[in-house]
Amino acid sequence: MNYYVDLDIVTQHDTYSFQIMNNEVVYQMMEKIKDYSVEDPLGLVDIYLNKRDMVQLNHILIDILESGLKNII
Repeated sequence: MNYYVDLDIVTQHDTYSFQIMNNEVVYQMMEKIKDYSVEDPLGLVDIYLNKRDMVQLNHILIDILESGLKNII
């Protein structure tokens, strides 16, 4: 299963964009992010840090996406 994560970190002064293509680097980034006050309404940092099984993580992310689309439509 191949995928990448687009991550935008918006501060008062600038926006920092990352495209992460390695699962271990995604986890490392989430470990660093959890130590800061971030707006994470979907709880993605906790999901990435607590779900290491890629199939399970994929299902959770699809559920989040589908529920978000239902709220928009």
